[in-house]
Amino acid sequence: MAELGATQVLIDEFNTKIENNEGLESVIGTGLGSGIGEISVDLLVNAENSAITLVTMLAPSPD
Repeated sequence: MAELGATQVLIDEFNTKIENNEGLESVIGTGLGSGIGEISVDLLVNAENSAITLVTMLAPSPD
């Protein structure tokens, strides 16, 4: 995921958690085409699902 921004494996893992009632939803933000700007997403949490996992990619890679 770090080099190519490929998310399918992670999405599959999230979907499995959601199907097993271990998660509420999966949200994917849009890409930032110019490298300057911001991206916003709305997240839904409730008493049973109050934690979030956030994944981001920095591009170009600083290494």
